[in-house]
Amino acid sequence: MGCGNLMACKSGKIADNFVALILLFLIAFGFAISAHAAEKKAEKKKETREAVVLMPLRPTKDIPQDEMTQYEVALKKGLSERYVVYSGEQVQNIVKDVYRKRSGEAKAGHECDETKCIQDIAMAFQTELVAIANIRKTGGGYSISLTINNVMDDKSVFSNQIPCERCNEFEVARQLKTLLGGAAPADVPAPDGVLATIKPAPKKEAAAPPSYVQISLGSNIDADFYVDDAHVGTGRQLNVHVDVSKAHKLSAKAENYKEKIEYVQANERREAVGFVFLDGDAISKPDVAASKSSKNNGEITLHCNENATFYVDGVKVGTGKTVLAQVDGSAPHAVLVKADGYVSKEEYIKPPYNPKFPFEFYYMIGDKEN
Repeated sequence: MGCGNLMACKSGKIADNFVALILLFLIAFGFAISAHAAEKKAEKKKETREAVVLMPLRPTKDIPQDEMTQYEVALKKGLSERYVVYSGEQVQNIVKDVYRKRSGEAKAGHECDETKCIQDIAMAFQTELVAIANIRKTGGGYSISLTINNVMDDKSVFSNQIPCERCNEFEVARQLKTLLGGAAPADVPAPDGVLATIKPAPKKEAAAPPSYVQISLGSNIDADFYVDDAHVGTGRQLNVHVDVSKAHKLSAKAENYKEKIEYVQANERREAVGFVFLDGDAISKPDVAASKSSKNNGEITLHCNENATFYVDGVKVGTGKTVLAQVDGSAPHAVLVKADGYVSKEEYIKPPYNPKFPFEFYYMIGDKEN
């Protein structure tokens, strides 16, 4: 259809373009409003998550610190699905400060209140929830437990314990990520405002990965067993799982005997490895005496927030909250701490040693027996 008036045609086109621009602006504005609303909704959902303090996982005789650190990272990832999690070095620093403060008050004549210490730690992060995990080696596997407590109301929010038979460290980490029982349920108010206990997921017996095989280590006398120079247990018989795709150094050490070593090649499947200590393997008494005389003198300071008995390499060195002990300053040592009503704690320490910097052991609610 023709346009008789050129000016009218131009005015009409300008009006059409203006309308189109208005429509585009409204569409873009609508998308911006929707995105902003979605962002606000996500922020609100994030803000509704409660905060929890994950207490540090300390190494044991069978589980070194680097392995415990991996477990703590895995556990934090699982807890983060439901909570804002405080963990790692920031929590360790607060724990040390709180227990040091309470220990100082105890020395001044005040009772050291374990519950108050945990409450102080929670309040430092402006929360009421504290998570305590316990991971122990049990024979050919692990025992894993997690409790979350409201330390202000002294109520249990969550508790779960699972066995992890024939597990390696990777399977333990996977189990820790799902220890809360999978995805969080819908937000339903619990009676009296108390968070309902979460039902754990059905327990499944975890099997070792296909590349891992079990090897039984044995000795004719009590000995300490090692896999690739890592201590794995003590006794006369122990089952361990190793990656068959790699070569391994298996060894046994017994007091006053020479170390026994056996090498297993990659893809070599061995069901059992035995170590036999004979009279000819014994270190003569002069050699033992010479070895002791050549030791470098060293001092270590051991501290605990509870009255405890301290042992170094199986020898009692003192009782109390702080003990100064003489050790071989050039060698690593096993420190065992026993306090009434609590499980024993053991840690391996390595030189250099400085008595001005104590090795600290802290007992918490989760460490109590039974």
